[in-house]
Amino acid sequence: MLTRFYNIIFCLIFSATVCAQQNFAGRVLNEKDDTPLSGASIYINNTSIGSISNDKGEFFISNAISGDVIISSIGYERLVFKLNTKEAAGKWFVFKLAKKETMLTDVLILPDATRKRFLRLFTENFLGITEEADMSKITNLNAINFANPNEKYAIKAYSDTPLIIVNKKLGYTIKFELVDFYFNENTGQSSFYGYTRYEEMGDKKRWKKNREKAYYGSTLHFFRSLINNE
Repeated sequence: MLTRFYNIIFCLIFSATVCAQQNFAGRVLNEKDDTPLSGASIYINNTSIGSISNDKGEFFISNAISGDVIISSIGYERLVFKLNTKEAAGKWFVFKLAKKETMLTDVLILPDATRKRFLRLFTENFLGITEEADMSKITNLNAINFANPNEKYAIKAYSDTPLIIVNKKLGYTIKFELVDFYFNENTGQSSFYGYTRYEEMGDKKRWKKNREKAYYGSTLHFFRSLINNE
């Protein structure tokens, strides 16, 4: 039974520990000419903490915690910055993004039927095949690009824009920057990685029961119980 991306949600909701929060501020620029980049996304991976740069390229996050900060903008290479809030206190950061080189030669142009099959295999191996996974939906499947894997029976995919995943069972909208996805139809082997930001869907109380039910009995809960000798 596949329980792929749904398990990541456990980490998003329950694995965050109480940390000292600090202000985190700076500016995002075009590496080539130092012009400001407005609308750039700056967020701490696997959290709901983040901001968007203004027309001056400036951003401000008041509740930052230590972790990987993802700085991204459409058409530019992504930056990953390791943030230590103690060391960052009182500092102003400048991030410069390089223009992304166009590499259309790597994108597979597929017949409609083949792309539809690939998208089905992608969804099954990314979200999983469970009752819970059925409550999740990728709303922008058109953002997924399939690339030449140079391997028989293999499927490789990525996205230039974040995948939008709506989970109505737990009440989250998740933005996932898919860096790489791999699936081999012959062996069943699959893997993927990327960067995640999630947003609440309205009132937390509405989904509290489902979130607690999803957590208790999960792998994360099991290991925490071992650590705490429960």
